[in-house]
Amino acid sequence: MFTITIVESKEVKKTLPKVWAKIGQEENKSVFNDERVWVSDKMGYTPETETLVTDTKKLYEQTVDQLDLRAVIATINKII
Repeated sequence: MFTITIVESKEVKKTLPKVWAKIGQEENKSVFNDERVWVSDKMGYTPETETLVTDTKKLYEQTVDQLDLRAVIATINKII
């Protein structure tokens, strides 16, 4: 059995949404006026970012018992 699949792939600009994440650290001082200091994670939303992603879409798929590979290659080369 042979499966013929035609897939379209293209680069697309996509805006990634904001995400709640660790965005840094901050120092906290003691409320008792002594010299104790500790560091804690600062949480917040990351900015929206634009990135390139590969968008893949299956256009055609067919399964056959026999395949003339020469004819398939010749047909594809004529299309291009």
